[in-house]
Amino acid sequence: MFGKKKLTAFDADYINNLLKQVHESETIVNRTTNPTVFFGRLNFLFDCLLNLKDYEKYDIFHPEKPSDVLKNITKNLESHVNGFIDRAYTEKKKKIASLKTQTAKTNNWEKFFDSMFAAFELANTFWTGNGKKKSIIMGFSIQRETLNT
Repeated sequence: MFGKKKLTAFDADYINNLLKQVHESETIVNRTTNPTVFFGRLNFLFDCLLNLKDYEKYDIFHPEKPSDVLKNITKNLESHVNGFIDRAYTEKKKKIASLKTQTAKTNNWEKFFDSMFAAFELANTFWTGNGKKKSIIMGFSIQRETLNT
């Protein structure tokens, strides 16, 4: 009489769509070199996982629950961000190496750093209270000064 509440067909479709979006977002976050895409998808990934977390009471997620995935991403956030920075920097460095004039190279580096700063500013909630954002942005400033000399 008082059995477990079952998922509706709507809930099952919703969960499947969220799981697909989580998978797509993980792929994008791990491959993109665009800072706006990286932080936008990371935020979207967090939202999807938080929505999925509401369905953990149905014991349908195996081997990992959405809350475990969310904890893992959060725990390794600095590593994920550093991986993104390395990818973006490496790609931009290759592109800039193919440019002919110093002006073009300088302008491209400026655009790159400006886009990175803007993306980090928009993503500041990821570092609220622990000072990581400041240290990462200061690292950009050091790299920018080195490249401009």
